Amino acid sequence: MQYLTLQELKRQMNIDQDFTDDDTLIESLGTTAEELVSQQVDAPLAELEVDGQLPEPLRHAMRMVVEYFYDNRGSGENMIPEAYFYVCRLYRKY
Repeated sequence: MQYLTLQELKRQMNIDQDFTDDDTLIESLGTTAEELVSQQVDAPLAELEVDGQLPEPLRHAMRMVVEYFYDNRGSGENMIPEAYFYVCRLYRKY
């Protein structure tokens, strides 16, 4: 993960920092979320950096995706929150 940290993802999902059983999974989901957002905005994330940082709304979109995938492991019943798509559209390269 380049733009997210394990600690912030665990805070997003209300997972105790001392619980480490799922750390590898969470980090993998973070990497996946970064790639998904890059594809959703149709640009390398590095092109969207401002002063070396990715805009907070995009980082939040990534955290939403990680939380969605973590909470819905093995289940396809729920949909990724519409807010994720809304935020990504704000940064999409057309």
